[in-house]
Amino acid sequence: MRGIDVSHWSGTVSWRDVSRDGQDFVYIKATEGINREDPVCARYIAGARKAGLHLGVYHYLHTRLPGDVQARWCLDRAEAAGYRPGSDMLVALDLEDPMARARGAGAIREVVQGFVDAIKDRTGRGCLLYGSRAWLDTWLGEGFGEYPLWLAHYSAEPGPLPKGWSGWTVWQYSDHGSVDGVMGPCDVNRTNGRSAFMRLLPPAEAAPRARVRVSTTGDTIRAAGAANPLCEERGSGVRSGTHG
Repeated sequence: MRGIDVSHWSGTVSWRDVSRDGQDFVYIKATEGINREDPVCARYIAGARKAGLHLGVYHYLHTRLPGDVQARWCLDRAEAAGYRPGSDMLVALDLEDPMARARGAGAIREVVQGFVDAIKDRTGRGCLLYGSRAWLDTWLGEGFGEYPLWLAHYSAEPGPLPKGWSGWTVWQYSDHGSVDGVMGPCDVNRTNGRSAFMRLLPPAEAAPRARVRVSTTGDTIRAAGAANPLCEERGSGVRSGTHG
């Protein structure tokens, strides 16, 4: 399963073209810290939903702020923007704060756990954890492997896993993908098979469902979830994520 992640930096997005390009899902930035929200989140959610894409939201974690407060801020603003915890994909937590060094690993683990616990208390579901191997190994260590991993690693292969994980659920393999409907380079992702994708959905939504996409001529129909090749990339290189 293929997907993209976007924020206001992505500009105007033609969601119909994104869907026709063969993308199955999108993660949309909702919030950051305890008082920042992405100004286009609601518009992106409405457009992606209308185009028939699966969608989720992500929060950019500030490691110096309480995790539970950030989780409440994320869900409050995301739900106001149209996110549906009971039917949409898991909330994703973006772990790449460059200020982590000022906090230390122990404090950061508490912040992350506080965020995840608050999300689970309110939605009944955990989180998808995003980050590079270097960031996760340095600041989380082992202890979070029960949560799905969204691995940022810009290469031809996912590479070694961070400590504590036995597999990845989503792999962000480039920040320079070319996707119809998105102006300029785009973060592109794939899931580790359909079963991994199903882990991102609530049980009721994980059951197979028919969904089709029709071309501009009306003669091309593709069922959602069909196997797709990776989209064309316009760059390469390995570095940590660029969600912020």
